[in-house]
Amino acid sequence: MNLYKLHTNNEQLLGYEERLQVPIIAWRHVLYYIQNFTGQDNKELIKKTEHLQDTILKDPEFAYKYVLRVIQGRWPAAEQIIATDYEIIFNYSYNILKGRWRAVEDIMRTDDYWWNMYWSDIVSVFGEDSGI
Repeated sequence: MNLYKLHTNNEQLLGYEERLQVPIIAWRHVLYYIQNFTGQDNKELIKKTEHLQDTILKDPEFAYKYVLRVIQGRWPAAEQIIATDYEIIFNYSYNILKGRWRAVEDIMRTDDYWWNMYWSDIVSVFGEDSGI
């Protein structure tokens, strides 16, 4: 049930102001901006969603999605949270950095499955000297 539709003044609802402090809700707002974006340059989209970035940066999955869909390139501000999840590290290295991410390779080595995926896929596709 969407309680916001039952009220004429949604701002008076408990939790209305805090809702954007929840990463999934902030991400849904970003998706709304993406779907309604008509500009040619992602810089305009970044500016429109800037107020959501701190919340997005609380969750590695949404930080990665934001990098992929909005930033469309390396975003150092997100790398600390991205480095907390093996799968996200792999995806960020493969899709954004297009190569090795040496700063997190010690983290990746702690999980055999993801280390093998990372090393075999990243190095075979982009080369051992690729990345940052």
